[in-house]
Amino acid sequence: MPDFKSHILPHVIAVFTFLLVVTLFFNPVLFESKAIYQNDILQWEGAAHELREFRNSEGEEGLWASNMFGGMPAYLVDIQWGNEVLQHVQSILSLGLPHPVRITFLCFLCYYIMLLSFKVRPYLAIGGALCFGLSSFMMIGLSAGHNARIAAIAFMPLVLAGVHLVYERKWLMGAALAALGLALQLR
Repeated sequence: MPDFKSHILPHVIAVFTFLLVVTLFFNPVLFESKAIYQNDILQWEGAAHELREFRNSEGEEGLWASNMFGGMPAYLVDIQWGNEVLQHVQSILSLGLPHPVRITFLCFLCYYIMLLSFKVRPYLAIGGALCFGLSSFMMIGLSAGHNARIAAIAFMPLVLAGVHLVYERKWLMGAALAALGLALQLR
């Protein structure tokens, strides 16, 4: 039987710490209905317009975006994948937080899990996760609108944790964690 104080409480404190930090950091987004100006997202909306119109009129996905650089495969611009299961998993992991709060919270959580897999003490892992999630690269990437890149980086620690656990001979847990991290990263 796990001892609550030593086995469960540090993880509960970690999740509440991560929630507190993103709530304080993204206060205008959460409570004042403000949004971060993301220039690349505005550019993407223009690039995806043709594909969205095709999807709405034809009821299927377009495979080529002719308005991008003289033509570009649609999967690089805007295509809807059938990944509802992964969307639900991501929503559960991020506690239903809105964008961009969700990505930062996931940065914290995934890095925390990775540090735990390397046997870092939970309270040090909380500090490491906060440093990772609030690093200038993450914040600048979010403000520029590089959402997919930052989300992919946020899930990379899960893949690394899974690979590490496999090397530690924790086959099932490692494979499951690596597979989950990779699936979320590719999504």
